[in-house]
Amino acid sequence: MEDLSKLIQNILDVAEPAQIFKSVYKNKKKGVSDRLLSLEKEFQSLSGRLAVDETSLGDAVREKLLDARTALGVLYDWTKAQIISEASSIASVGPDSKGAPKPDTNMSRPASDFQVTTKKGVCYLSGGVSDEIFSSYGGYLIGESGTPIDIITPIDIILKLVNSKEDNPFSKREADALALLRSEPNNEGKQFKHLPVLVDSFLGDGRRGNILSGTQDCFDLLAVKEKYKDGVDPKHMVWMLSRLLSIVGYAHSRKLIHRNIKPSNVLVRPQDHNCLLLGWECSVMDPIKNGLKSYLSDEDFSAPEIAAKTYIPPARECDSQQDLMYLEAACSADIYSIGKCMIYILGGDLKTNEMPDSVPLQIKRFLETFVIDSPLQRSRDAWELYGVLRKIIVSIWGPRKFLEFKMS
Repeated sequence: MEDLSKLIQNILDVAEPAQIFKSVYKNKKKGVSDRLLSLEKEFQSLSGRLAVDETSLGDAVREKLLDARTALGVLYDWTKAQIISEASSIASVGPDSKGAPKPDTNMSRPASDFQVTTKKGVCYLSGGVSDEIFSSYGGYLIGESGTPIDIITPIDIILKLVNSKEDNPFSKREADALALLRSEPNNEGKQFKHLPVLVDSFLGDGRRGNILSGTQDCFDLLAVKEKYKDGVDPKHMVWMLSRLLSIVGYAHSRKLIHRNIKPSNVLVRPQDHNCLLLGWECSVMDPIKNGLKSYLSDEDFSAPEIAAKTYIPPARECDSQQDLMYLEAACSADIYSIGKCMIYILGGDLKTNEMPDSVPLQIKRFLETFVIDSPLQRSRDAWELYGVLRKIIVSIWGPRKFLEFKMS
């Protein structure tokens, strides 16, 4: 038990991947295959040590164990993406570069409907779902003859390709937002677990695309609602809500506002109680400095002001006190959308915001403050709401306990 507690704490205290995946960083001159193999071995070893029977653990240790599993997975995904990125940079020097790895032409190919080749490797893709901006495909990325990287194991990916080259700015905005959110030197990766990994961006037939990973074993809130047609247990909803408030609070601290939070952009991973937030293509950076522009508006989940005020100039150009106040309250649009998403999975009415009788009154009143129509009256501090939520949870149910969430 002492060894397990020490391992959990070591993983949670990690400030950079090199502290946990030591053999991967010990000799960076090794080839990509060797480094990825070392990473895989260390990850499997650590995962095995964390695979213990949870029923014999106390609530506090169990919660820390789940956090450690999540953190380890995030560090693994980030390290793998970094190795691939570094290898691509080396290989791009030219075919004669001594550092360029040799592809393994004997590697097995995953089944797929079609392939897309980028500088990071070959994407084997299947299916396809389209919305107003993107067509998204699921699949794998691996190295192949003719590409610069020899990847031992396929990486699960989502490829998002804009439907029209006129929409390329959306793809660029998404990539820039993810890069910004992963650039915080003092964050120590604590919020990275709530974000997909941007593996690569590319341009094909004039259209821009992003390749994302880290979303495997996840279900969006549409799937959650389909599974729990009458609404999820409020005890499940509150952990999803806390994760969303956490990542949105972090984004707001970087002066980035999402403005496109809806069920299809919120993913939950049942086994470790994690949530990921996708859909950063409509995000706005520093509205006080750059102004506010609305790109899309969802009738059910977007704050009313997104459709009502499609553009507000930067503060220095505002000639309206109300517009200036709207700029300062811009963060509250994300709060509104989070509230609507939670009402939705609870089985509530999106028009009236009424929620089932099974939802505790304190939770109802709390969520109602999220969906106030006026941004000037709505809360804009996600971190403050996160703190309030934790107190509400304890007041209703006592000390937090792990509750298994099933999607199968």
